Amino acid sequence: MHSFICQGPSNIFYDGILKADQIVEDRGPLTQSMDSFWPRGQLHPVLFLKVYGMERSTDYKYSRKVDSHSKCNDEEAEAVLKYIKVLVKEHDVKHESIAVLTPYGAQKNLVAEMIKNDCELKTKESLSVATIVESQGDEYDIVILTTVRSQEVSEIRYKQYVQPDRQWLNENLGFLTDDHQINVGITRARYGLIIIGNDILLKYDATWNKLIEIYESEGCIRTV
Repeated sequence: MHSFICQGPSNIFYDGILKADQIVEDRGPLTQSMDSFWPRGQLHPVLFLKVYGMERSTDYKYSRKVDSHSKCNDEEAEAVLKYIKVLVKEHDVKHESIAVLTPYGAQKNLVAEMIKNDCELKTKESLSVATIVESQGDEYDIVILTTVRSQEVSEIRYKQYVQPDRQWLNENLGFLTDDHQINVGITRARYGLIIIGNDILLKYDATWNKLIEIYESEGCIRTV
């Protein structure tokens, strides 16, 4: 894992003792043009993309069961597809170097279906799409993490004068309040991490607030 990707989880979850992979540091950019992809260059290979889409509930089938409360977000899925194409076409990143992760099975299925149906992406079968739980123990060169949960910005800003309780956080952020899932999601990437989400909503969770503050201070934020 690159030292800058390591910085956030190390400080938040491991009291600063989590160390980066020196092999990754020594190798340099994944491709020669990747330095221009990141807002702060290859020394800071993290990009947080602000996407203010709308979540929706849908069925997700797994192990012969159906979760009727799984979530997906079409706007975030479209952003995922857009940035996969940017990486592949403009920066020569191989499909097998990219993984799309998400806390929600329904979003996993949506993204996988969009990739499957996109005629512009060749050899796309080698591109990984998984839930965060499924990705435990794995590493990928570049991770695109789609966080899914979102609301109208006006509704979220209305809450800024109110301290949300645990029930509100569970209802509106769900898996995103699980520190273990956050930790796993942001530590799967070796060379680059792209996070797609609604920063205004995510900041109501203490851990996400700390992470986003780090990315803001380092100039790693963009709006789609």
